[in-house]
Amino acid sequence: MLLYLCVLVLPFLPASNVFVTVGFVVAERVLYIPSIGFCVLVTSGLKKLRKHHNRIYWACKSFIVILIFLFIARTAIRNQDWKNRESLFTSGLTSVPHNAKVHYNFANLQKDLGNVDTAVEHYRMALSLWPNHASAHNNLGTLLTDVKEAENHFKQALLINSHHPRALFNLASLYSKQGRIQVAQELLQRAVELDKEFIEAYSSLANIHAERGRLEDAETLHLKALSMDPNNADSYNNYGTFLQKSGRAEEAVQQYRQAMRLQPNHTVAIVNAARSLRSLKNNREAEQL
Repeated sequence: MLLYLCVLVLPFLPASNVFVTVGFVVAERVLYIPSIGFCVLVTSGLKKLRKHHNRIYWACKSFIVILIFLFIARTAIRNQDWKNRESLFTSGLTSVPHNAKVHYNFANLQKDLGNVDTAVEHYRMALSLWPNHASAHNNLGTLLTDVKEAENHFKQALLINSHHPRALFNLASLYSKQGRIQVAQELLQRAVELDKEFIEAYSSLANIHAERGRLEDAETLHLKALSMDPNNADSYNNYGTFLQKSGRAEEAVQQYRQAMRLQPNHTVAIVNAARSLRSLKNNREAEQL
């Protein structure tokens, strides 16, 4: 009996937020193992009732059968919330509207759907509930049109978590657009040190080296990005752009074609390929793209 009581209680303790704050919403998944102990204890109790209190035993058994059917119905209803990402996060807003992670997840969904205003609203809501949510600061910064406010959010993300590669990358991109190339380079270098497979950061760092005339270093970084993910269409397009600017138009076209093979609707690669083909006097082929 003591063993199954431990099975009921102990697996739940790490997720209970009693001893240590774990930071996630308590949900069905943390009750899978405890439910084993609970079911065994209930069964054991029913066996004892059957021996000494037969009427109470049948009343309890009937109640449990009714409860099982109620749980089946509730599970069927709950399954509707798990149909897709949108229904899941929307149900979370209804059930726990004061949970920062629910607002953060819903904001990420709206960001992916292109609903910028809604995403900004829920990132702000998440931050009002959890001001030290580094990723919420970072993601909010990527959606803001106010450059100064965006910069502040990236900086805040890094104050909370100095090892946040995406915040380093986004702040570097912002500084690069402002012409603060040296600072941008340092931030990007830090980002790739933290995340050895951060392809976008390698490409951006390659662009900075190219702008500074360090073509060999730039090409090395582009090739490194390609080696990390040979199926990344953006990396081929970026390398093609580098080759085009370096006067290697024919090689650039090959990279653009590879990008289009991987992603046929890659608009930027299509435009760049057409531009390179025209520079090679292949106007007819350019028009066919």
